[in-house]
Order: sequence, then C-alpha cells, then structure tokens
Amino acid sequence: MKSPTPELSRTYPDATAEAWRELLAASLKNNTDVSTVLDKLSRKTLDDITIRPLYTREDINSDVALQDPRRLSAHQIRKDNSADLADGLSGSENGWDIRQTVRETTIDAANKVVLDELTQGCNSIHLSATGTASTVAASTTPLIIKTADDLHALMDGVYLNMVTVSMQPALPDNDLWQWWQDLYQSRNHQPGDGDAITNAGLALNGNLFAPNANAEQANKENFQQIIARTLQSEFTGAQAVSLCAVDMTDWHNQGSNNVQDVAIACATGVEYLRLLCDLGLTLAEANRQIVFHLSVDADYFNNIAKLRALRATWHHVLTQCGSTADDASALLPVVHAHTSLRMLSTLDADNNQLRNTIACAAAILGGADCISVEAHRPTESAQPFPAIAPSADTRRIARNIQHVLKHESQLHRVQDPLGGSPFIESLTSEMSTNAWTLFQQLESKGTLAVNLGNGMLADLIETNRLKRDDQFATRKRVQVGISEFVTPDTSVQTNRQAQTSTHEQTYGPSLRRDAESFEALRQRTLDTCPTLSIDATNTSKREQCLLLCFGTSSMYRARASFARNLLAVVGLDSKDHVLTLDAGIEPKASEKVIEQLGTSAISLTDHPVVVLCADNDSYSSYANPLATQLKNAGASMVVLAGKNTDITGIDNNPNWDTNLFMGCDIMALAEEVLQTVTSKTKGGQSHG
Repeated sequence: MKSPTPELSRTYPDATAEAWRELLAASLKNNTDVSTVLDKLSRKTLDDITIRPLYTREDINSDVALQDPRRLSAHQIRKDNSADLADGLSGSENGWDIRQTVRETTIDAANKVVLDELTQGCNSIHLSATGTASTVAASTTPLIIKTADDLHALMDGVYLNMVTVSMQPALPDNDLWQWWQDLYQSRNHQPGDGDAITNAGLALNGNLFAPNANAEQANKENFQQIIARTLQSEFTGAQAVSLCAVDMTDWHNQGSNNVQDVAIACATGVEYLRLLCDLGLTLAEANRQIVFHLSVDADYFNNIAKLRALRATWHHVLTQCGSTADDASALLPVVHAHTSLRMLSTLDADNNQLRNTIACAAAILGGADCISVEAHRPTESAQPFPAIAPSADTRRIARNIQHVLKHESQLHRVQDPLGGSPFIESLTSEMSTNAWTLFQQLESKGTLAVNLGNGMLADLIETNRLKRDDQFATRKRVQVGISEFVTPDTSVQTNRQAQTSTHEQTYGPSLRRDAESFEALRQRTLDTCPTLSIDATNTSKREQCLLLCFGTSSMYRARASFARNLLAVVGLDSKDHVLTLDAGIEPKASEKVIEQLGTSAISLTDHPVVVLCADNDSYSSYANPLATQLKNAGASMVVLAGKNTDITGIDNNPNWDTNLFMGCDIMALAEEVLQTVTSKTKGGQSHG
C-alpha cells in the first residue's frame, strides 16, 4: 500500500509578523526592546523611504491610487494567442530591445561600429550625434552630422526597415530631421515596412528640457513646426517614431535620486503633452511620441522599483489629464534604460562589468523597453566616462551582458517576475507616492521652464548629491574597489588617466561620478608622496604609514586590518610593526617601547604617520604615554584606531591627532594624512 504524502506544513505554526518579532525578542541580549532593534535594522534611502527588515502581504496596499494595476511594460504584456501562453512567453517574443550607444567621433568609424553592433546581435542603435544647427547639442555629443551625405554614409548598409535607429540631439534641428526623412524616402520605405520587426523605425528624440538648458529660450515654435511637418508627412510610415525625449540621464549624472528622477520625468512629460496636444494629438497619440530615458545603477531593488514607479506615476498623470484610452499600452511610458555613468570608476575598473550587469538586470526586471549598457573601461586618450570610441573588446562585453541575460538567463520569458513581492510592491508604492507629491510641488511652482530658471531643481539635485557624497565619505554607502575592499595592487594607480581639457569642454560639469573624490585622493597620493627606500635591498615602496601593533595577534589584528584597508582606499600603503609588551614594561615608562622601535629596521622619519592598533585594555594602559613618546621620537601624526568614547582611561592627550574608526569621515582623515606626508616631504625629512 502506497504511503500518503506527509503534509509537513501542518507541523509548523503559521508564520506571522508578530511571531517573528517574538523570536527576535527572545534572541536579544539584556531584554533589549524589539522596536529599538527594528529601528536599528531599518534604514532610510536618499529618497526618504524607510527600508524595513521584514515585509508581509499586509504591506501591499492595493488601495493606493498611484499603483498601476497593470505594472507591466508594453513588451511584458502577454499576448492572447495560446502558443505564447503555452510557451510562457511575454508579449514580445524578443523581449526588450538591445540598443547599444555609438559614441564614435567620425562618420566612417561610427558606420563600422553601427554595422558591427547590428551584426553581433543588437536589435537597435542609439546614436550620440547631432546636426550642425543644434549648437547646444553639438557641445555635448562626440559626432556631428554636417550634411545629408554624412547621414547617408553613417547609415550605409543599415536596413532601416528592420531596426530602430534612435538619435538624441539636445535641441531640434530642421535640417537634420529633414535629412532623415529624405533618407527614409530614398530607401523606398513604405507604411508597413516595419511590421515584421515591431520596433523598426526611427526615434528622433528632441530634448527641450536638459538640466543645463534654458527652456524659455529654446525655440519651441520651431520644434512644433518640425513635429507637425513630420506627423503630417509619409515619414510616419516608419514604425515606432518618437519625437520627444524625456532625458533623465543628465539629472542622474548630476546627483538626483530615484524619486526625483520619476517626478522630474513626469513634469517633463507633461510639458511635451501640452506641446503635442496643442498640435491636435490625443493624449494616447501624444504619449506614443514620448520616450523616457532613465539611468539605472547597481542599487538593484531601488532601480527596479524606480522603473515600476515611473509607469505607475505616469499612468496616474495620464488619467488625471483625462485619458480615456482602453488599450493598456496607451497609458504606459516607453522607457529606454541606460546603465549609469555616475556609478563607474577608473580604479579597479573591471568591477564596472559587475555594476553594469546588476544595473542591466534591474532594468530588465523593472520592465525597460530597451536597454543600453555603457563601456566598463575608459579609453586611453580622454577623460574616462562616457567612453569616447570605446574599444571593440569593451563594446563586446557591454553587448554580451545583455545577450547572457536574455539568451542564457532567459529573463525575457518571465512575466513580471517580482510582481506580488511585498517588498518590491511596497517600495514601488512608496516611491510612486513620493514622486507624485514632488511632481505636484513642481507643478504648483509653474512650468518646468520656470523651475529650471529659478534654481529649484538645481538645489534639490545638489542637496541630494551632497548627501550621497557624505555617505560615501563615511562609507555608509560602499563602492567596491573604491571606498571598500581595495585591491592592494591598485591602491596606487600607475596607469594615470589624462585629465584632458578636451573632454571637459565636450561633456561639461554634468557628470559627477561617485568615485571622483576617491580617485582624486589616490592621484594626489601618487603625485605628492615619493617612493621610499626602506631596507638594505633598496626595494621601493610607498609606505608612509606605520601600523604600530602591540600585544598579541588577537589583540590588534582586527583594528590593524581595518586601518590598513582604510588607508589603502586613498592610496596610502602601510607597514605593520609588532611590539611585544612584556610584564617588565610599565605603562608609564614606555620609553623602552620606543627604544625597541628605534632599534628596529624602521625609522619614524620614514613613516611620519603612526597608527596605534591594539585592544581597549592595552589602550587604557599604554596609549597615552605611547602617543607622547612617539611625538618626541619624531612622529608627525599619531592616529588611534578606535573611538575614544569606547575606551576607558583615554583622556584628552594633546599628542593625539585624530581617530580612525568605522563611520569616520575618510575624506577628512585622508586630507590630514596627505598634508602631513606632504609637509614632511617638503621639509626634506623623507628618504627617497
């Protein structure tokens, strides 16, 4: 007789949030209040959203007006035919568009890259180019199309009825847009040519509301004329034509947070809706002429929620504007996701491949319609990012990140994989609610042009950027290989990247990368700190800091490792020196310890910065007299690894210069160390 399958779930009590709290309370020491611990386990994002340690079904608020019930992007909406349902496919069998950005500086080189990207599996191309009439755009893009012949040469060999070519000048250009129309007509493309490939066509994204542009001075009438002429011509035969760009990448690169991205995107979108509806388009028709460009970084869950929150908030905007469209896709934004330039680093740059992969996966699961992955490594001839004319190898890696996630991970075959997750749904709901509140504040102040002119948006972005910088400086926010877990071989870079004025003129001040401050400190270390010959074999090392460890290994190891890694973040190498504290050395007579140090192979004049590393008990006995004796013996700066408030018996000794501990401002500490090392070098006391 076959035994029945045991129902194991019956042997366990129901899992509830209250039961979890009781288990947490039982595991705490000293009867610590559970609510206090929950507060410590929670954290606030820069969006002012609290991330809690536990979410349940009760946290999904289905009554929130901003929560779009569809939640899916256009390509994720499932088709009605049974074949797709049986196969588990989403609305588009091909999923999202693999759309790579071309940043070449010459027409011939750009054409070769375009053809290479398309033949190697990209579905579409995003051109970083503009025409000569767009003077503002010409200063922000590496490629300028000067004539109609240039455009023909650029698109030579490209089947325009099979792929989407996305191009984003900063301002509309009459000539350039006419050249595109003439090119399509010269190829004899007729209405319906793009039906075989759903996304085939042209996306000419005019951007009137860049952060650094004065929208009031932009020629809106000219823009309207271009749009009107384009919509009335046979040019509309090309599929997927979008004329207006809501470009949030510049805002992101300047330091905006996710809520600000969604709110400003919706405010910009409303400006385009007004402009397009004045031309006689319905809301649904106007919505199809707008494409949203958003940056996604390695903050995985928050970026998934950002894309979902944009769809929910934009859906709410359209319904509040009076849209009565029955088609679900008519109320959805078209989202082009770009992996973030802000998150990339020049130091230990291979980690950028991991960041790009995480960001790309977030864009996919968040429902982006098309995705562009940036090059992970800088070019040799220019300031690193965005990488002008990246190498074929870095382009291949960027392209294959999407190929692996699509063809090997099969992410396009899963419909809304995070739908129903209490955490993601709650995060999406809070983000969209906060974005709607900020959107209403912006609208109450006037048009987007007014908010650009009065500095309100600039102030919001700058405030958020300073908060981000502070979190990186105190390492509350970590960037692997930059602010934490530095590879010893790259603690000081030898392959210095040139800070060329050409790049600064090309891209201006809009890109504020997270790693810039750390990179600048590392570069200063390389420039100002000489290599030191410290032993008889004349081995050159850059070791300005001495970690003076005393006691047993278990007493100093943790703090010495922490201090060593923290100093490496700013490019300062250090050398350990262990002092054995025997019972014969009295705490107040630490001259013997200094004598032991002086007879060693290390000189304090070669190591102007000394970091004491030990446990609290040893500090209480030896730290103060050691600090005094070290200063008398020639140390320029004495640092205590730990907090004074955590150590009994440490008083205010004038010989303490600073402390090194978890959560300290590493930028301020690095400034002090570098100034000490530099002044010591200028004084001629270093031995190079």
